[in-house]
Amino acid sequence: QRGLVSRVWKGIFGRREDVEKLLQALSKEEEALRSRVHRRARASRASAHNVLALASALEIAAVGHAIMTTRSPDIPWQMRAARVLPMFLVPALAALIYSAITSIAKFRKYICLCIAVFLAVVLLLQMLFWKGLCGA
Repeated sequence: QRGLVSRVWKGIFGRREDVEKLLQALSKEEEALRSRVHRRARASRASAHNVLALASALEIAAVGHAIMTTRSPDIPWQMRAARVLPMFLVPALAALIYSAITSIAKFRKYICLCIAVFLAVVLLLQMLFWKGLCGA
């Protein structure tokens, strides 16, 4: 059996091929993670654009509805206010949904970054301590 100093020396200087393989695997994982993050960011931007387009179409419909239903002069003001209300609610709901989508997308991006850092730390710890000191 080898001694402790021999194991530490071998762990630090002896396994160059394993270090290079682990670094290549780490770079492949990092590239895969980056592509996933970019794909998700692109999808969240597309969904945000869809929300904005739908909100614009609904706003046009709400304005048309408000104009058509409040034409008669004998409607009380409470009924007019109720019929005009969707014209103001649609942009508010669209802004709320857009804000939620963008905050979820940013949160997901930070989660992926934390996972990538965690994977890198785990691989480096495995490379330095587990293989080097155990003599595997």
